[in-house]
Amino acid sequence: MTLPNGNTWSFFEAYAYLSYGAGDLTKAGVPAIKAWSTTVAGMTGIGLGLSNLNWLVLIFAIFWVANDIPPFILTASRILFAMAFDRVLPNSLANVNERFHSPLNATLVTGLFGVIGVFSEVLGDYGNGTIGSAFAALGGTNGFVYQFFLNGVGNTDLLDAVFFTFFALALVLLPLRKSREKIYESSPIKYGGKGGMVAIGVAGVVANLFLDYIIVTAEGSTAWVLVFFGVIGALIYLYYRFAKKDVDYSTIFTEIPPE
Repeated sequence: MTLPNGNTWSFFEAYAYLSYGAGDLTKAGVPAIKAWSTTVAGMTGIGLGLSNLNWLVLIFAIFWVANDIPPFILTASRILFAMAFDRVLPNSLANVNERFHSPLNATLVTGLFGVIGVFSEVLGDYGNGTIGSAFAALGGTNGFVYQFFLNGVGNTDLLDAVFFTFFALALVLLPLRKSREKIYESSPIKYGGKGGMVAIGVAGVVANLFLDYIIVTAEGSTAWVLVFFGVIGALIYLYYRFAKKDVDYSTIFTEIPPE
């Protein structure tokens, strides 16, 4: 096997391989703590003789999560709100709370999936311990529940990448569709006009397709969840597209929902 650094592994190459490659931290006889920026920062501090300052790593790690996660909740909940506003999801998700002036139901649903993600992270890191045994009791280690949570983090990677692939594709098509000119014209961002926006969209589609390929090849066992959620999404769309006769799809998606 050709090593990344000639014939010699660097420490961080070996650590990354044992954490996320085909290696195994436990079998290597080292603590089962995967390589992550905060972990590396802590070890670097110890190596520099600054271990007494590692509490700063913990504090800033907490601030990092507090700064990073809420925008995802905010964005995802507003997507649910917009889809419900356009009548392709239950109307209750578009309800705006009078006190907080925000789509509370959409935020709660997004938070629920966030909790599922937390369980996936925990099971992925500690799947061989007590937590893993508890999940395995719900149908065995090959059962749907265990595999769903075990591969949860990888699933979100793939779902996220596919979402942004279609997002970039929408950017390509939006300026070119006559029926959607109102949305394009109302957008405050138009880099290079229609040609520039289409070019940016094409670049985004190509980049995201490459990212999709990397994730599928690296985390192939998670691809089935994309199909699982894809089927659910298709069924929801078909229901609201054909069963809900009170929705006129020729008029929705023609303007941006109010803020």
